[in-house]
This record gives sequence, structure tokens and C-alpha cells, in this order.
Amino acid sequence: MNINLLLIIVLTNVCSFSTVDIQETNDFINIIKEIKINQKSINLEIENKLSIGKNLFKEEKYDESKDVFLEILNLSYDNKEANFYLSQIYLKEEDYINALQYSKTVLNQDINNIEIYNTIGDIYQSLKDYNKAIEYFNMGLKIEPEKVEFLKKLAYLYIKTKNYNESETIFTRLVQTEPDNFYNNFQLAEILTKKEKYLESLPYLEKALLLDPEKSFVPEKLGQVYQKLLDNEKALIYFEKSFSLNPDNTITLKNLGDIYFEKKDYEKSKVYYDKLISLDLSKEDVIKEVKEKLEIIESSNK
Repeated sequence: MNINLLLIIVLTNVCSFSTVDIQETNDFINIIKEIKINQKSINLEIENKLSIGKNLFKEEKYDESKDVFLEILNLSYDNKEANFYLSQIYLKEEDYINALQYSKTVLNQDINNIEIYNTIGDIYQSLKDYNKAIEYFNMGLKIEPEKVEFLKKLAYLYIKTKNYNESETIFTRLVQTEPDNFYNNFQLAEILTKKEKYLESLPYLEKALLLDPEKSFVPEKLGQVYQKLLDNEKALIYFEKSFSLNPDNTITLKNLGDIYFEKKDYEKSKVYYDKLISLDLSKEDVIKEVKEKLEIIESSNK
């Protein structure tokens, strides 16, 4: 029972006690005072342990910090900070059941705790329960609508659940907020290509390439988009750019081989196909197709 409430009960009943009962009442009040003193001592111990536990957590000594936070819960089972840190530790340990238990304890104590929505969302994402993860990240956004971390996680989860419309909406918003962010531009382009909006994807891919010219998958993607737009000359430019950055990319090798094959430039086509075969990294059906084309090239040389 709350100590102050106990005192109120005592004081309320004092008036009804007879003179004979005064000593007993005084004894009871003294007991309450001792309890309050003990509680102050416990509170001080909790504060000290919280400080120790937090420092151990910062030092990534998770087992030791976990023991300290569990000790705190033995003193005060509903201590919000101890429950929060335990949720983070169990999440790092990939013990998602315990992480969820402590997270929901914190949430029950503080429904406006933005970080705990993040934790619960991460837990459900790790458990591949993407719809639940989406639910909690959205709940967090109601508290802090501009939280970029949540927006990015939601956009990713919408991709995982093939909800490309929602993902496009979020990445469009993120590009407007952070126009020079490589990831936002590239991911928006990726979603647009999944929706077969090839022309719309080009500005974002070109911006991504400008922001980071060393990532080979960007010109590779540009080449694929131009192929979809039936512009093989531009596709070739970007595939060759991708090849110069990463000469062992089997997708690029296949695309280059295919374009030169279509142009009947069999000598160049063979160079890329041969390298693709030598890497031995492609799927069986791809290797089969390439070998069939190499046979055509060989027969054309006879």
C-alpha cells in the first residue's frame, strides 16, 4: 500500500480512538515513519543501481547491466527505466519474447513513449510479423509525425509487404524533406520501377548517381530502365559504366552480353558471356541461356 495512504488512514482513525488507544496509535505512526525512511533508502539504492546499469549498458556489458536492472525490479517491479533497458538488452540478444514482455510493460506505463514504439516495431520486424511492425511504427508516428526513422522503416516494411503505393508516398515525402539523401532517391526510383513507372524513376536514379557515382548498382539500374524504355544505346552506356565500377557483377555481364548479341557484335558479346561463365555465380537457367547464345556465336564464325 502507498505510504502516504497509510498515514491518511491512521490520521483519519485517530479521532475515533479513545485515550487508551493513543499509545497504540503513536506506535503505528512510528512504524509508518520507519517504513518511509526505509523507502527513501530503497529509492536511493535504486538510483545508484540505475546509474551503474546505464553505464554498463553504454559500455556494451549487457549481461552485467541486465543483472543490475533485474535487481532493481526486485526492489521496484514497475520501475519504468529498468523495464526499458531490459527491453533493449533482450532485443540486442535477439530474445524477442522477453524483449516484447518488458517493452509492453513500459508501454502500459507510458503510452507516449516514442522509443518504446520503435522497440516494439523492431521486435515484430525481426519476428517477420511485418503487419504488426507497421502497426506500432504508425502508432509512434501519431505522437511524432515527422520522425524520419519511423518513416524509413515503414517505407521498407511496405516494400516487404508489396504495398508499393504506401511506400511510394513515404519516399516521395522523404525526398522532399531530404532531397540530397542517396538512399531516399534510389529507393523511390526502385519503387517506381516496380510499378513500371520507368520515365518517372529516371530523375531519381540520375540524382542518386550524382550523389554517389561509385555505387555500381545505380548505373546498372539506369541501364535496366532504359532497356525497358527500348533505348538500348543509353542502356549500353550505363551498363558499361556499371561494369567499370564492378567488373564481376554477373547481372551487368549478362546485360552487356545480351545488348551486343542483339547488335550482332558477337565478338564483344562473347567477351562478356565468357567472363560470366568463368565466374560460375549465375543460376542454371541463366548459364543455359548464355551457353546457347555462345553456340550461336561459335556457329556464326564458321
